[in-house]
Amino acid sequence: MKITLYAIVPGETREEAIENAHGAFLELRPMKSEVHGGTNPIFDYYRLHTDIPESNDGVYPTSKDEIKEEMDDIWENMVDKLQSFEDSEDGYAPEPCTPTRCREYIIYDAQARPVLSPMHYNKLVKQDDHWVVPALFTW
Repeated sequence: MKITLYAIVPGETREEAIENAHGAFLELRPMKSEVHGGTNPIFDYYRLHTDIPESNDGVYPTSKDEIKEEMDDIWENMVDKLQSFEDSEDGYAPEPCTPTRCREYIIYDAQARPVLSPMHYNKLVKQDDHWVVPALFTW
Protein backbone atom coordinates (compact mmCIF):
# COMPACT_ATOMS: atom_id res chain seq x y z
CA MET A 1 0.00 0.00 0.00
CA LYS A 2 1.11 3.57 -0.65
CA ILE A 3 0.18 6.93 0.82
CA THR A 4 1.43 10.50 0.48
CA LEU A 5 2.34 12.19 3.75
CA TYR A 6 3.27 15.81 4.24
CA ALA A 7 5.81 17.42 6.54
CA ILE A 8 5.39 21.10 7.37
CA VAL A 9 8.90 22.06 8.33
CA PRO A 10 11.00 25.21 8.85
CA GLY A 11 13.71 26.19 6.43
CA GLU A 12 15.50 29.32 5.30
CA THR A 13 15.77 27.71 1.86
CA ARG A 14 14.00 24.99 -0.06
CA GLU A 15 17.01 22.68 0.38
CA GLU A 16 17.02 23.20 4.16
CA ALA A 17 13.30 22.41 4.28
CA ILE A 18 13.89 19.18 2.33
CA GLU A 19 16.65 18.21 4.77
CA ASN A 20 14.34 18.92 7.73
CA ALA A 21 11.58 16.85 6.12
CA HIS A 22 14.01 13.95 5.72
CA GLY A 23 14.68 14.18 9.45
CA ALA A 24 10.98 14.01 10.27
CA PHE A 25 10.23 11.22 7.80
CA LEU A 26 13.19 9.15 8.99
CA GLU A 27 11.64 9.22 12.47
CA LEU A 28 8.40 7.76 11.08
CA ARG A 29 9.81 4.88 9.10
CA PRO A 30 11.23 2.72 11.92
CA MET A 31 8.33 3.37 14.29
CA LYS A 32 6.63 0.29 15.63
CA SER A 33 3.12 0.13 16.95
CA GLU A 34 2.80 -0.19 20.71
CA VAL A 35 0.06 -2.78 20.39
CA HIS A 36 0.83 -6.51 20.52
CA GLY A 37 4.46 -6.10 21.51
CA GLY A 38 5.33 -3.40 18.99
CA THR A 39 6.19 -5.81 16.19
CA ASN A 40 4.31 -4.15 13.35
CA PRO A 41 6.21 -1.44 11.47
CA ILE A 42 3.98 1.47 10.57
CA PHE A 43 5.84 2.20 7.31
CA ASP A 44 8.49 0.23 5.43
CA TYR A 45 9.88 2.78 3.02
CA TYR A 46 9.53 6.40 1.95
CA ARG A 47 10.63 8.51 -0.96
CA LEU A 48 10.35 12.28 -1.24
CA HIS A 49 8.38 13.50 -4.23
CA THR A 50 11.54 15.42 -5.21
CA ASP A 51 13.17 12.02 -5.86
CA ILE A 52 10.38 10.70 -8.10
CA PRO A 53 11.12 11.82 -11.68
CA GLU A 54 7.56 11.67 -13.02
CA SER A 55 6.12 13.51 -10.02
CA ASN A 56 5.61 17.19 -9.28
CA ASP A 57 8.07 17.66 -6.42
CA GLY A 58 5.42 19.47 -4.36
CA VAL A 59 7.84 21.46 -2.17
CA TYR A 60 6.26 24.86 -1.55
CA PRO A 61 6.43 27.57 1.08
CA THR A 62 3.37 27.81 3.34
CA SER A 63 3.25 31.54 2.60
CA LYS A 64 1.66 30.84 -0.81
CA ASP A 65 -2.12 31.19 -0.49
CA GLU A 66 -2.94 28.34 -2.87
CA ILE A 67 -0.67 25.97 -0.90
CA LYS A 68 -2.28 26.99 2.37
CA GLU A 69 -5.73 26.35 0.86
CA GLU A 70 -4.67 22.93 -0.45
CA MET A 71 -3.15 21.98 2.92
CA ASP A 72 -6.28 23.23 4.69
CA ASP A 73 -8.33 20.77 2.62
CA ILE A 74 -5.93 17.90 3.31
CA TRP A 75 -5.86 18.65 7.05
CA GLU A 76 -9.67 18.96 7.27
CA ASN A 77 -10.15 15.66 5.40
CA MET A 78 -7.70 13.93 7.74
CA VAL A 79 -9.44 15.28 10.84
CA ASP A 80 -12.88 14.38 9.45
CA LYS A 81 -11.74 10.83 8.78
CA LEU A 82 -10.30 10.46 12.27
CA GLN A 83 -13.50 11.92 13.74
CA SER A 84 -15.59 9.49 11.71
CA PHE A 85 -13.84 6.64 13.54
CA GLU A 86 -15.17 8.04 16.81
CA ASP A 87 -18.67 8.58 15.40
CA SER A 88 -18.90 5.26 13.58
CA GLU A 89 -22.09 3.33 14.31
CA ASP A 90 -20.75 0.08 12.88
CA GLY A 91 -18.23 -0.16 15.69
CA TYR A 92 -15.18 -0.09 13.44
CA ALA A 93 -12.49 2.21 14.72
CA PRO A 94 -8.82 1.33 14.47
CA GLU A 95 -7.31 1.28 17.93
CA PRO A 96 -4.94 4.14 18.81
CA CYS A 97 -1.25 3.25 18.41
CA THR A 98 -1.95 0.60 15.77
CA PRO A 99 -0.37 0.85 12.32
CA THR A 100 -3.83 1.18 10.77
CA ARG A 101 -4.64 4.22 12.91
CA CYS A 102 -1.20 5.82 12.57
CA ARG A 103 -1.39 5.59 8.78
CA GLU A 104 -4.37 7.94 8.88
CA TYR A 105 -2.16 10.79 10.13
CA ILE A 106 -1.26 12.61 6.92
CA ILE A 107 0.48 15.79 8.12
CA TYR A 108 3.53 15.89 10.41
CA ASP A 109 5.77 18.57 11.86
CA ALA A 110 9.58 18.65 11.92
CA GLN A 111 9.65 16.46 15.05
CA ALA A 112 7.56 13.75 13.33
CA ARG A 113 4.50 14.55 15.44
CA PRO A 114 1.12 14.25 13.71
CA VAL A 115 -0.56 17.62 13.26
CA LEU A 116 -4.01 17.03 14.73
CA SER A 117 -5.05 20.15 16.61
CA PRO A 118 -6.15 23.35 14.86
CA MET A 119 -3.71 25.38 16.97
CA HIS A 120 -0.74 23.18 16.00
CA TYR A 121 -1.73 23.24 12.32
CA ASN A 122 -2.32 27.00 12.18
CA LYS A 123 0.95 27.71 13.97
CA LEU A 124 2.84 25.79 11.29
CA VAL A 125 1.13 27.11 8.16
CA LYS A 126 1.09 30.75 9.25
CA GLN A 127 4.86 30.97 9.59
CA ASP A 128 6.58 32.42 6.54
CA ASP A 129 9.69 30.27 6.96
CA HIS A 130 7.87 26.91 6.76
CA TRP A 131 7.56 24.62 3.77
CA VAL A 132 5.31 21.74 2.76
CA VAL A 133 7.31 18.69 1.68
CA PRO A 134 5.45 15.56 0.46
CA ALA A 135 6.74 12.00 0.50
CA LEU A 136 5.38 8.68 -0.71
CA PHE A 137 5.31 6.01 2.03
CA THR A 138 4.74 2.29 1.59
CA TRP A 139 3.89 -0.57 3.93
